[in-house]
Amino acid sequence: MTLKEKIKQKQKLIATHVSLDEVCTARIAGLSGVDFVCLDFEHGMMSLQTLLSQIIAVKSTGAAVVVRVPQDDLTATKKILEMGPDGLIFPMARNKEEIDRIVATSLYPPYGTRGFGPINANDYGFQDAYSQAANNLRAVHLQGK
Repeated sequence: MTLKEKIKQKQKLIATHVSLDEVCTARIAGLSGVDFVCLDFEHGMMSLQTLLSQIIAVKSTGAAVVVRVPQDDLTATKKILEMGPDGLIFPMARNKEEIDRIVATSLYPPYGTRGFGPINANDYGFQDAYSQAANNLRAVHLQGK
């Protein structure tokens, strides 16, 4: 069952938060029995390469991955989406217009305006159905004041 399905069914979820830049820490967090691991790319000290490695490491454990993205950084958000997390946390969304823009840039047409360029998200081209299913797989979470 996907993270989004668990959320829709209002299941109790257990998660942990990782802000360290060590891939082994992210993998250990995934192995701990949680439903998902939140990788903090907003406050954490990790690079994009480390984040990709952490996403792959956590997913290899069967846990879902949610990434807290830098506030209102569309370039970082697009790159992170292409890494294939199960969801994103958008910090400090303040109003409906901002939320609508964030959601639109996170989804492919016809639901949004996101461009196509997946890497890890579609297994580097081996998963053809990715772009068709991506809009349904994402659990988009907006964290506001």
